[in-house]
Amino acid sequence: MPLVINTNMAAVVASNHLATSNAAVQKSMDRMSTGKRINSSSDDAGGMGVSALIHSRLQRQVRLRENLNNSMSFLQVQAGALQMASKILGRMSELKTMSLDMTKHSDDRENYDEEFMELQLELRSISQGKFNGINRRNYRKKGCVFPL
Repeated sequence: MPLVINTNMAAVVASNHLATSNAAVQKSMDRMSTGKRINSSSDDAGGMGVSALIHSRLQRQVRLRENLNNSMSFLQVQAGALQMASKILGRMSELKTMSLDMTKHSDDRENYDEEFMELQLELRSISQGKFNGINRRNYRKKGCVFPL
């Protein structure tokens, strides 16, 4: 029994050209929809490598900016604490001077002593303060770069 195979070579060639054209149109649509010239490494392997390098550098810069902002916040908190400590020490000096005045009554001196003790407690509280839940004295131990 004879076997007869009929093929339409023109239809096969046209089908292949149609598939190639569809792939090219799909690639163009992908590029237009994403707005990127390179969507995969097959588009441009070298360009994709350069793009990845630039992206990683950009991400490092973003993290560096965040670290610097955190450092500035830390320093602003430290400056505020030092200003408050300076005011407290100034007031403590005034109280000491006033308590040495011979014309003051013993009740006045007791009031000065009481305020002096409260100011000492406040200074101790400032010195033991925390930044972001971590004691300021431990920043160097934790590997942070904040100056103390």
